[in-house]
Amino acid sequence: MRSSDRLPLLAAFTLAAVHWFLAVTAVATKSATFDEPTHFEAGYSYWLKNDYRLDSEAGVLAPRLAALPLLFNGPPFLAGSYVWDDGALLLRGRMVMALFGTGICLLAFFWAREVFGARAALLSTTLACFSPCLLANSPLVATDTAAAFFFGLATWLFWRLLQKISIARTVYAGLALAGVLLSKMSGILILPVLALLLIVHFWRGRSRLSKARILPLCAALFGVFAIAILLIWAAYGFRYSAIVGQPLSHFWPRHYSPAIEELIFKARRHHLFPEAFLYGFAYVVEHAAIRPTFLDGSYSLNGFFDFFPRAFLYKTTIPFLLLLSLCAAAAIFSQGRRRIGSLYPLIPLAALLLVYVAASLLAHLNIGHRHLLPIYPPLFVMAGALGWYFARTRARWLGFTIAVLLCWHVGESLAVRPDYLAYFNELAGGPSHGYEHLVDSSLDWGQDLPSLAHWLTKNADSQVYLAYFGTAQPEKYGIHAIRLPGYYGIPSPALELDGGIYCISATTLQQVYARTMGTWSVPYERYYRTTEARLADVGQAKISMDDATLLQELRVSRLCVALRHRRPLTQIGHSILIYRLTADEVAAALHGLPAELLPYSLVGGCEEKTEQP
Repeated sequence: MRSSDRLPLLAAFTLAAVHWFLAVTAVATKSATFDEPTHFEAGYSYWLKNDYRLDSEAGVLAPRLAALPLLFNGPPFLAGSYVWDDGALLLRGRMVMALFGTGICLLAFFWAREVFGARAALLSTTLACFSPCLLANSPLVATDTAAAFFFGLATWLFWRLLQKISIARTVYAGLALAGVLLSKMSGILILPVLALLLIVHFWRGRSRLSKARILPLCAALFGVFAIAILLIWAAYGFRYSAIVGQPLSHFWPRHYSPAIEELIFKARRHHLFPEAFLYGFAYVVEHAAIRPTFLDGSYSLNGFFDFFPRAFLYKTTIPFLLLLSLCAAAAIFSQGRRRIGSLYPLIPLAALLLVYVAASLLAHLNIGHRHLLPIYPPLFVMAGALGWYFARTRARWLGFTIAVLLCWHVGESLAVRPDYLAYFNELAGGPSHGYEHLVDSSLDWGQDLPSLAHWLTKNADSQVYLAYFGTAQPEKYGIHAIRLPGYYGIPSPALELDGGIYCISATTLQQVYARTMGTWSVPYERYYRTTEARLADVGQAKISMDDATLLQELRVSRLCVALRHRRPLTQIGHSILIYRLTADEVAAALHGLPAELLPYSLVGGCEEKTEQP
């Protein structure tokens, strides 16, 4: 290998290592995010118990790999234990998962090098290395980054197989396809991508079709899918039943189209795939139809058509967006002087983007920008076209522009560290305004308990109230507060809210998952007032725990209405908002005129305007 080739390769591996270091050291300061304990526990159960009931809708690959370090001196398996959000144990899994981020960096390099050359590929690798959205998600014990890596890898390797059929390329493509399907249930979208690549390949070579060319291709395709199916069965222990010796006791989801229901029924009847794999797919299809969503102050039960376009614009650095715009301009300009065939190497990138973007626009499951991760690897690769164009033109203005935008991209990433998950660009007003646009896993996934504990140690001089959105245990971090309804956890029994420090997770502030979802309305206000009056007549000593929790939920909802209209005292990691309230301010928020009051709550997908949530 020539030194001119070795240096870019060495630089690419260095950047990939830098990405791993930045991701792991940043997440080491964070508490467990919402889904991590579940994935971690499930992965450990797969290894130790060969039992696939837990978390079957998430795919088995990422949880298995995350739990792999626990096989060496790990704790005894105890289902439902809070040990799975332990920071030291979780860090082991996070260090493994961050390797998928390094894999995306290297994938961007090798794919871009094949299309645009080694030096241009370094632009793609640098963009991937310092991407805030990739740094935020790559070390988490979750399925999103693994799926993004295998989506890109499978597309690239399948395309290379179509160009030159060989046994090695067939095996590589089969392994990558299995990786997609085992990483996440949405991995099924890889099939239309591969179908599109096949159509383009046949259309372009239609004049040269012959039996001698078709038979090897059919054999290779059979090999790819045979390897993928074999590995799917291997991942589930070559056993149909999710539980040893008995079928799943779960109620199988049925709320989807008759065609999908018939497909799943036949697959179960003939044991075409493992039971847990089929159940996970059915579960995802059913629960993706209706899910509460928040976007720019609006609420919906069945998502927004423009959720993912806006999330992409808010959560992607502006310099990266500008580089992509320059790439598009350069492609249009250069095609005016070159034959259209020069776009042929970009077909797999375009196919992956086309299929995944179309699926995202039609999806109702709008809970996080992380679901867009599979489009980032092809975009990183495409950005390398600008390096190729600069190498051909040697335009100084272009070189200067690329250097400035790249430094800006790196600077944005370093400036938000370690709060990568809370990154929002200037179009959204920056991270401090992120909660006004997106919540849930786009911003607030329960990750900032350590920082909250540190802040409270220095600033808590009165009673602390906590409305936390997450699954980690605040007490593990030394946070002793009156728990208010958040999402999980048992609220404290106290009914009265007084003055003090209120720590409110951004998702709770926007009341996305509350029974009074959406803007505060006349029906909500009437329900709140009548509930308070009814429980006042009962008497506090006789109020049941269910009624006490209901009253707390309604009071927190009424309080959040007021807090949404004032700036917080400070923000912890931009995901937990701190308010210092006097007793009079709390009383005004709970019993005075509401800060907002509409005739009915504006929630998309909710046609009936009922008086009671």
